[in-house]
Amino acid sequence: MICFQKQLASGLGLLAIVVGLVVPSTASAMTATNGASQQGRPVLLLEGMIKQGDGAKIVRTLKQRGFREVWLSSPGGSVNDGYQIGNALRRLGMMTRIPDGKICASSCVDVFLGGVVRFVNPSGKIIIHPGSISAVPQATKLLEEAVRTGQSTKAIQLFEQSATAETATWTRYLTSMGVSLDLVAYAAKVPHRCGIVLSRDELVYFNVVNTAGAPRPGYRPSNPRKIGSDSACKQG
Repeated sequence: MICFQKQLASGLGLLAIVVGLVVPSTASAMTATNGASQQGRPVLLLEGMIKQGDGAKIVRTLKQRGFREVWLSSPGGSVNDGYQIGNALRRLGMMTRIPDGKICASSCVDVFLGGVVRFVNPSGKIIIHPGSISAVPQATKLLEEAVRTGQSTKAIQLFEQSATAETATWTRYLTSMGVSLDLVAYAAKVPHRCGIVLSRDELVYFNVVNTAGAPRPGYRPSNPRKIGSDSACKQG
């Protein structure tokens, strides 16, 4: 068993991947490591890219090892596998945490939201971004085929249907995890290629973190803190 300390260098390495919101195909699959907090409390650290098939593997691990707290460090990956892991965490009544110096982005956030009790340590980061069917190979192929054959109306319909279905799925998931649906509209304020680093106030306001009490009186999120390598992601 290892003890997880502050690992800012590791977190910054993950940030370099997240900035472009593109995870290399060579990135390793998500791993599960037995560990302990500085207080000696047993935890399970899930880190790395969430690849297709990781959901079933991680769920088996969660059931077998009997931990009550899961720590996360991941740039995201497979959306469906993220939902699968998050739903399992909720059924098992587990706690989730983003440790100091770690980053949880994209579908990793869906895993994190599965926690019945959710913490983000002071230097831990949560990064969200709006969904895009361009990230789904099957949808992209259908759209390209429709455009190539001159069926522009069909292409538009496919785009609308896919985008609506994706948003509806995320909305249902957020609702089931007790997260404010305002998060959907907030994520849509930036292009898909950009991420939003949620501040402490935003984490509390949207109930992403549910252990910090009520939002500050009169507070409402306004301008997302964008991150990304695309020019559209620059602040200002």
